[in-house]
This record gives sequence, C-alpha cells and structure tokens, in this order.
Amino acid sequence: MGMDGDLMDLPKTRAEALERGLKRYFTGKPCKRGHVAERLVSIGDCIECARNRYEADSEKVKERSRKWHQANPEKVRKFKRKYDEANREKMCERKREYYEANREKMCETRRKYAKDNPEKERERKRKYYEANREKIREHHREYAKVNQAKYNALQKKRHATQLQAMPHWLTPEHHEQMADIYELAVIAEQLTGIKHHVDHIEPLQGEDRRGLHVPWNLQVLTATENISKKNRPIQHFHWEKV
Repeated sequence: MGMDGDLMDLPKTRAEALERGLKRYFTGKPCKRGHVAERLVSIGDCIECARNRYEADSEKVKERSRKWHQANPEKVRKFKRKYDEANREKMCERKREYYEANREKMCETRRKYAKDNPEKERERKRKYYEANREKIREHHREYAKVNQAKYNALQKKRHATQLQAMPHWLTPEHHEQMADIYELAVIAEQLTGIKHHVDHIEPLQGEDRRGLHVPWNLQVLTATENISKKNRPIQHFHWEKV
C-alpha cells in the first residue's frame, strides 16, 4: 500500500479496525523499533516487526524440523508412504517431470551407484524381479512377439555364448548374416503358417563333436524337422523335403 493512498484510508486505531472488521490499521507513527508501517490487529505490532520475527522464527522451526526428522526416521517414512498413497497420481506426475528434466543426471547417478555397490545392486534387482516376476515375463513375451527375429537371434546368441560356441573372431558382417537367417525363419513361418526354427547343422552339443554358432552352420527347418533331428549331425539324419 502507498503511504499517501490506501494507508491513509486505514483506521488510525486498533479499536476502530476491530469495529470495522479489518485486519490492519495505520497510526502514522513509528513503532518502538522505528518502523512506520501498518499494524496487525491480531498482535498489535507493526507488519515489519512481525515479518522480521517470522523470518527469525522460521529458521528455528526449520532447525527443529530437521532434528525431529533425524530422530524419527521410521515415522517420517510412514508419513511419506501414507502421503504418497493418498496422492499417487500427483507424485507420479511429479516424478515423471523431474525425470524428464534430469534424465542424464539420474542415469549417471544410477550407473555410478551400481558400479560402487555391486552387491546392493544385485540384491535390488533380485527383489524387484521377485516382486514383479509376472510383469517382467509379460514384457518379455510382448517384446518377443513384436521383435521375433531379433529376439530369437539374441536367445541363440546367448545360448551359444554360454556353450562357448561363438568364436571371438566373428565380424559384424557375420553377425548380420546370422540375423538375416533368423529373419528368414520368421518370414517362412509367416508365409506358410508352419512353425520354423533356425537349426545348427553341426549341433552345438553333439555326441562326438561340436559345431560353432556361425552363419555357415545355420539352416532354416520346420519345427517338426528340427525336433526330429535333435542333436544329430545332418549327415546322420535324412528327411523328405516338402
């Protein structure tokens, strides 16, 4: 409010302000601390004194709050859980906005924490998997459905690596050739309506010898042919081509 305008329109005494139902009055005289300002009906003190006192008390309140939080962590967690449950949508939206604004920073923090705390990270992943087992499986099923060729290639690659059947000298071109073969199996299945597999001509786990997970050791067979062949080398198994 301006000194020459609205301030001069306020009541001059607290009694007059109370009578008119107003919250402030202005005497035009300095308070005991020298402020020439509005005075609050509720406390009879000037607004500047009240503001200074609030700012000083605010720091004390914050300090008391910090100490209480440190002394009562379980109560704080319980209150936070209760608040989050009551404001789930609001909290989710707030987290999404924060994540979008700090994506790189959060990813870097997560990577650093995982690197510095491998045991805790493994335990966190284990607990998450146990709590979300079906959700994760459903996600894998949906991914495999949409990316069938890529998924099949990754599964075979993982399996072959475990068996130490993928040579270290394979080039990016070799990997592309293998991905094409898995894609061919998907296309054959879509065209014929018959389930097709990618088979290792020389089995990775043969009885007397083992093949490698390489492009020239892969072929596309129907599921029936592949199941019948089992782990036998191709020269020991014959079928009539359709």
